[in-house]
Amino acid sequence: MEIKKSNPEINEKVHHLLQEYNRAFMQDSEDYSYYIEENGEIAAGIVASAIFDTVEVEFLCVAEEYRGQGYGKQLLEQVEKEASAKQIKRIILNTYSFQAPDFYKKWAISSFSKSHLPSRISLSSTSSRNCNKKMAIH
Repeated sequence: MEIKKSNPEINEKVHHLLQEYNRAFMQDSEDYSYYIEENGEIAAGIVASAIFDTVEVEFLCVAEEYRGQGYGKQLLEQVEKEASAKQIKRIILNTYSFQAPDFYKKWAISSFSKSHLPSRISLSSTSSRNCNKKMAIH
């Protein structure tokens, strides 16, 4: 047995192993991942999946040259639309305070702090027209 430093290719394989294992126990899981292509390149993408009544956004990224064009908003709205149609109650995503805070505010996420959480983590939550709750962990 040898512990080695991982890389993106290995990370993807480990993630796939976990997904395969979880599938046996979580028949309600579904993929909510999309991307936007511009001129043959990936301009933006969202990696998300639903388990039971919650969609968890694992990654949301817009290439720097395409920021400010509404791609992130379109991707989140696509996930929200699909989740709403399937009676999903929550969309959860993790982010850091330096990762587009104005963008998330525009997406109607309001911050509130929880004293029982570590100081560098806060939950954000709001009601939306399509889903009951949206939350971001900062």
